[in-house]
Amino acid sequence: MLLLSPIHGLSGRRIGLALGIAMSLLAGGCGTEEGYTDIVIPSGFIRTVNAIPDSPALLVEIGTQAPLLLNYGESSGFIASLPNLTLDMDVLHRGVDEDVLLIDDEPVLVDVDEEFTLILAGTLAAPQIFTIDNPVAGGFNPASEVLFQFAHAAGQVPGPVTFTLSQAGTTLSQSTLSFGQSDARFTVAPGNYQITVRDEATDTLLWDSGDYTPALGAQPLVMLLDYFGPGGNNVRAVNIDVDGERPFTNEDLPAAARSVHLAAGIDPISATVQDVEIGTLAFTEVGDSILVPGGAGRVEMTLADDPDNPLFQLDTFVTTPGEFQSLVAVSVSEGLSVSAVIENRRRIPTVAQLAVINGATEVSTIDIYIVEQGGSIADVLPRARLDALPTTRSSETLQLIGDNYDLYVTTAGTRDVLSGPHNISLDNNGTYSVFVINPVAGEPDIDVILADDFSPDG
Repeated sequence: MLLLSPIHGLSGRRIGLALGIAMSLLAGGCGTEEGYTDIVIPSGFIRTVNAIPDSPALLVEIGTQAPLLLNYGESSGFIASLPNLTLDMDVLHRGVDEDVLLIDDEPVLVDVDEEFTLILAGTLAAPQIFTIDNPVAGGFNPASEVLFQFAHAAGQVPGPVTFTLSQAGTTLSQSTLSFGQSDARFTVAPGNYQITVRDEATDTLLWDSGDYTPALGAQPLVMLLDYFGPGGNNVRAVNIDVDGERPFTNEDLPAAARSVHLAAGIDPISATVQDVEIGTLAFTEVGDSILVPGGAGRVEMTLADDPDNPLFQLDTFVTTPGEFQSLVAVSVSEGLSVSAVIENRRRIPTVAQLAVINGATEVSTIDIYIVEQGGSIADVLPRARLDALPTTRSSETLQLIGDNYDLYVTTAGTRDVLSGPHNISLDNNGTYSVFVINPVAGEPDIDVILADDFSPDG
């Protein structure tokens, strides 16, 4: 068992000068003259995971590497680093007047041919840094094997949990880990697997991956994290590979869906997800979230008074397990289009979260400006550029310090105001949504709908 040990040590300073000298010395022997020998520069590899459940987006600076911006549950890929040189790590997040330094000058030292994982855990009030040190995967054959490892970073279940990897009901590997621990890596042949996590004391099933078929040569670090989605048992595992994190698409978690009616000129519509009715709404109404099965299944939207003739029907519509999502109906030339927009319901004490969704299909691409109340957009950059639904670049969630703001919608690439200013009042720890709409069918006029934690009068 490997302990994800906290890093301790003396503070240091940036090593840009040392790196420059080292690179100059190495470069001095380069050339094509007779007797020249290729110089192999030794390296190690560093990746960082944000596992602080109450954190906003964190800015991570390690030595002279390019800064990383990591939201909760996100991981960088492995980044090459010169070994055996102490690097300083700073971690910051946005504050009211200036950035807040969360972690200051923590020394990071990676060995030659080492894969070094930094896990930012704990809380904003009491952050912890755990590490996993692995040699570069010698002896691992990516052409015929998968390399697994388990780690426990879920503060809501700090006691021991048992990870089990099985195939067709047969246990292949089992590890019992407490918060801050990982096991040793192990290899398996490629195939279809299932991973479960159980409370060691009660044998309660905490999480189930469902069917999981890793790619040949994958190196999944299966990390248990705190969970803030619908249903479940307060924890969820994430698959962290060498290039970043990805979800388990078949995990045994429900989804939650609500309907949002942004299709002007259409009578009240009713929405059904896998035979679960999730609401009947008039234009501009936003429904309540209802638990539905996760995964692919039928989604229908019909006129409320004509349920036998769907305006929209898709048998392979995917509602993402473990996520809250809005099923947003908009008008398109073919009739009605419905898109699933993931919502972030995890509350963050230090910031407000504002989701902006562009349902104004008559205008297409827009810019979103957010300025202090009474301020001008003349000399500021837009906070988001959004295409109209049903494209994938139609929504963005912004993190803002709680305050009173003015929101403007402009034509993309200009400051030509289409709608605004709209005064919005945000509180830290709040989750808010703004839906941009065309209030009149077929017309390019723009308006907005305020939803979720906004007060009824906006």
